[in-house]
Amino acid sequence: MIDRFSSSGYVGFDVLQLASGESLNLRQLPAFLRVLLTTDGTVTKILESYFWEPVNVNRLAQRRLLLDCKSNNLNLNAGDEVIERRVSLSGGKSTRLYALARSLLNPEALPANVVKELEGEQVGIGEVLRESGLETYRELLSISQDGTNISRTYRILLAGKPCMEICENFPLEIYKQN
Repeated sequence: MIDRFSSSGYVGFDVLQLASGESLNLRQLPAFLRVLLTTDGTVTKILESYFWEPVNVNRLAQRRLLLDCKSNNLNLNAGDEVIERRVSLSGGKSTRLYALARSLLNPEALPANVVKELEGEQVGIGEVLRESGLETYRELLSISQDGTNISRTYRILLAGKPCMEICENFPLEIYKQN
């Protein structure tokens, strides 16, 4: 069902069956949150436009590590090196937390200048990719709900090969208020 979002923001049904076995009624979500869950655009830019304030990308952690197990989403094996990155997206004026994200990046699948920029600066992945001029494709993999948070997982492909897996977690309460 998730692959239906690759060509449309509307899927023709209200209830999405989650991998956990639970159901998520898409119609009952705040409209803007539906946009964030199904977009293939840059989330930071979309948040800035909607909330009309700059959005800060705050790097919480970043490290290189070896995978414990195979990653089908990145076509990597156990023992392959990835960069794990955790960030928060918050309002530059309001300081409201809009999202938390965890990313796994395959440094071998990315140009060295992109890896260097992501390791050195407090910028969003979307911004780095946009500024580098790389043509990428985002593929939505899953949507899930955990209590009062809704998340989506997608991967970014470069030249048809997966280079990043990103899980963004959105606190539902913020989106109900607007």
